[in-house]
Amino acid sequence: MHDDPWADVTNADDGSITLTDPPATTDEDDEDESDTPKKTSPRRNAAKDRALVRKTVAKVLEVQAASADLVAVAASILGVNPDNTGDLTVAIVTANSRDLQVVTDLKTILDADALEAGVTATGLGRARLRAVWKLLAGLGGVAGEMPSSDAKAAIALVKALHAGDSAAIRSRVDAAVDLLRK
Repeated sequence: MHDDPWADVTNADDGSITLTDPPATTDEDDEDESDTPKKTSPRRNAAKDRALVRKTVAKVLEVQAASADLVAVAASILGVNPDNTGDLTVAIVTANSRDLQVVTDLKTILDADALEAGVTATGLGRARLRAVWKLLAGLGGVAGEMPSSDAKAAIALVKALHAGDSAAIRSRVDAAVDLLRK
């Protein structure tokens, strides 16, 4: 004899259907705590929200108190408008390590000697080379548009970096990265 799938909802006497909850089982093998997500309390969610708002307001105040030059460099790193404190703050609070790749690329080129720097810059690829170019333009190190050839752009970038004060460029970028810390 096979199990009746309707046995728990039908009344055997008259065939009517009753919608009652099945009795709770206490079998511990069926309960796997890892399958059910833990629910957070509304109080805990509210506390997290308040902490995030506090952190964001503190960052807005920090950005507003920073020098215009520092804000411009930080905005250049993140690729946002330096005149819009709200957008810059949102970009800072939501930034991840990929957003700071341009800083790593710039420092790698700065650390290389003249010959290696050109090869390193060329090896970045067009998109990352353009990001470094824009950052260096924001620092006043290069002017104008990036050359259309990657090799020419890399050479122009390296020449501009080695012609300028690399220690000053590094310190301005480091100060901007400090402003970008969450």
